[in-house]
Amino acid sequence: MGAFSMVNELFQTGCFNSKEATISYVVGPSNDLPLVLIHGIASRWQPFEPLLPQLAEKYHVFALDLRGHGRSSHTPGAYRLEDYTRDVYQFVAHQIQTPAVIYGHSLGALVGISLAAQQPQWVRALILGDPPLFHHDTLTQDTFWQSAFIELLEFKNAHPDPIEMDAWLAQNYPSMSPERRAERVHSLGTLDPDVLCAVISNTQMEGISLSTLVPRITCPVLLLRGNPKLGSALREQDVDFAIRHFPKISVLEMETVGHGILPASLLPQMMVFINAVEG
Repeated sequence: MGAFSMVNELFQTGCFNSKEATISYVVGPSNDLPLVLIHGIASRWQPFEPLLPQLAEKYHVFALDLRGHGRSSHTPGAYRLEDYTRDVYQFVAHQIQTPAVIYGHSLGALVGISLAAQQPQWVRALILGDPPLFHHDTLTQDTFWQSAFIELLEFKNAHPDPIEMDAWLAQNYPSMSPERRAERVHSLGTLDPDVLCAVISNTQMEGISLSTLVPRITCPVLLLRGNPKLGSALREQDVDFAIRHFPKISVLEMETVGHGILPASLLPQMMVFINAVEG
């Protein structure tokens, strides 16, 4: 597991060696119910940070960096959904050693779906943060996300120096807060560019059918839907797909968020869902 160092008064950092990658994570104080937080693509665990103290009062919280992200190891050429899923399965089975609630945002939500469908004994419930469910009937190449990922890859390659990247963002996005800008620089600076290449080439979803996986999930599901006017990844037909195919699903609307992390104002509602699972 490796040595721990304090992140703050509550959380400690650690590393877990799966069979294929070294996964960096933070863990809060021990509590009965484990809750695993999984970030989206080109991100890391830190965007969950505003939620961690309150969650840690009730749950045993683990927040991961997926392979190729943050402080986790790079595995060039191995960024399929199946690859991410195996890492998280190994983490839950061997590090936590008891079934967990999974809260995944975007890519993290897809990992949660894959894990719950293939290893249901390790997932007590799923919280899906604005998941890109368009994959059930549409390739990334046929969405506006394709050009966004190409532009992000080009931006990362054009600004390899973190100081220069920060200065460029400050000049071109003056309304971006220094904290958000710093997070963007750190996330992109530690990102393996092959992660984005796998999305652009559709390698990430190779061998995956959401239409096959989703109906296999038997645990309770909370779908966090972002506001379409603010950039949600969920289309109306994707929400309909989720309601039709997840056997046990609730939907929570995030009016102030597009494709982002749950706002702290809605955290009590998410905790009601988790508490019902625990009870």
